[in-house]
Amino acid sequence: MPAAGPAFEKVAFVHAHHTLVGLVGRVRDGQEWFQEEDLNAELGGSWSAFWVLPQLAKIGLAVVDYGEDEVRLRPADPRAARFVNESRRQVSPKGFKIQRLIEAFLPVRDPCRRVTDDRRLVLAEVLGESWEIEADDLLSERRRVRLVSRWTVSKVIDLELETA
Repeated sequence: MPAAGPAFEKVAFVHAHHTLVGLVGRVRDGQEWFQEEDLNAELGGSWSAFWVLPQLAKIGLAVVDYGEDEVRLRPADPRAARFVNESRRQVSPKGFKIQRLIEAFLPVRDPCRRVTDDRRLVLAEVLGESWEIEADDLLSERRRVRLVSRWTVSKVIDLELETA
């Protein structure tokens, strides 16, 4: 992916012989929406399978949206993509460490600095506006934060079964 993000953002590197290099190339070139059938064929399984979402995160792709047999992917810091894709699968009952979320979504010069209310608010705003993820735990003093996506893969599968 192009290194066009903020300083200290991690960039995914995909070797030329990787099975998903074509997919990464199309995303790098600006394509966002992919036909579900074509994407599933390229991935070797359903994009919504629990084993596929972490694989997409490892190559820096986050699932942003789903609609009418199309899936929208966006390049992201692999750490951020992991959290986004995890939230698309399910709500983690335990939650994630807030420091890890800050490092992933707010690449900062010194990630070991203390977590402040300002950072919590900025992180909540980024998650809500950019990724459609709610994180109400950020507004409390909790050290772990549950990420709640506005839609999840299980809801997508349930809707497909109902309409079939």
